[in-house]
Amino acid sequence: MPTYTKHKMVLFIEAIAGNRNTKMRRQHLCLFMSAMLGLVLSDNMLLLFIFWELTSISSFFLIGFNNDKNDSRKSA
Repeated sequence: MPTYTKHKMVLFIEAIAGNRNTKMRRQHLCLFMSAMLGLVLSDNMLLLFIFWELTSISSFFLIGFNNDKNDSRKSA
């Protein structure tokens, strides 16, 4: 699993290399990945709910990142 995640992260960084705000985009991706990991590893309902909400919020950030494009605004 960590090798797969590292590979996806490298591909993602290469894909957004020329875009604006790449640092913020990487932070949003790391937040999403951490929330998903916390969701899988949570051992009680409170943590499950917290990580579920973090996953939802961080995916909203990732989908709506290019807010100057009409398609991204509609998707978010």
